[in-house]
Amino acid sequence: PTSPSTYSPGAFYQFNSTITDASPIGSVLFEFNSVNYSASTTGNNVYNVTLQNLPAGTFNFRWSASDTYSNVNNTQNGTYTINKATPSGSISGNGTFTYPNQTTVQGTESNIGDADIIYNLSRNNISVTNPETATLGVGTWIYIFNTTGGQNYSANASLDSRILTIQQNSTFVINLALTPSSNVIYGIQTTANGSNCPSQLTCNLYRNFTSVTNPEIANLSAGVYNYTFNTTGNANYSSRTTSQLLNISKANISGSLTSTNNWTINYSKGTTISINESNIGDADVTYNVYRDSINVGASLINLSVGTYAYKLNS
Repeated sequence: PTSPSTYSPGAFYQFNSTITDASPIGSVLFEFNSVNYSASTTGNNVYNVTLQNLPAGTFNFRWSASDTYSNVNNTQNGTYTINKATPSGSISGNGTFTYPNQTTVQGTESNIGDADIIYNLSRNNISVTNPETATLGVGTWIYIFNTTGGQNYSANASLDSRILTIQQNSTFVINLALTPSSNVIYGIQTTANGSNCPSQLTCNLYRNFTSVTNPEIANLSAGVYNYTFNTTGNANYSSRTTSQLLNISKANISGSLTSTNNWTINYSKGTTISINESNIGDADVTYNVYRDSINVGASLINLSVGTYAYKLNS
């Protein structure tokens, strides 16, 4: 190539000189960068030397020839310049992802003859490892791959630049479970449990809009309860809410009547009619004892001869 040329790994450089002499030519030397090379001829007084894989730089050269009578002649010094090449490279692994996706961004190059070059990968103007594997927060991250150059390659502030975008996670799921069921009868213990809350977040459990412990294990009165499990989110996660209704039905009450002297007795022998029940949570329940449809309550009685029908209700 003519001077100046650009560095090209493995390239061949052919230098030619036309030499004439009245006497036969004995030898032709080509001095390049202080190293002598013997030239060969292709005829017609043209001599050449081919060099390969020269580095970038400016090199001095000259030709010298001698004939069979030991006459020597040298050319004046010349220079040959090989300019630095522009290095190339690329970045992979960029794109748009949802938090908390782990990404791997890497700068790669295939520049031959770059043993003295230092390549650098940066994210938002801060140097990072190459490749960089990370779980980045929500935002826009600008990666740049560059080099300060070397003997054969010039500096390049941006071999490649790419944008990595991390979006807020708005599709994550938090769970709320009611056990043993969302419909139970009074007297059955229930558990409300919120789960699957990301470790970065604070999630809270509410019953009828009042904060409770999570999980809440309770024996609640009959009624309908609104359980809500939620989070206000943060920069990486959006807010999230899930709710369920717990329906606790009234239980069937049970009880019986007892007579201290059995239910068949002789006249004038009294007996006490009592209520026997073990219903838990019945503080607001009124129990009634009827005798022949008349509310008489539990009491000691002395009745006339006859048959009497007793009934307990509430």
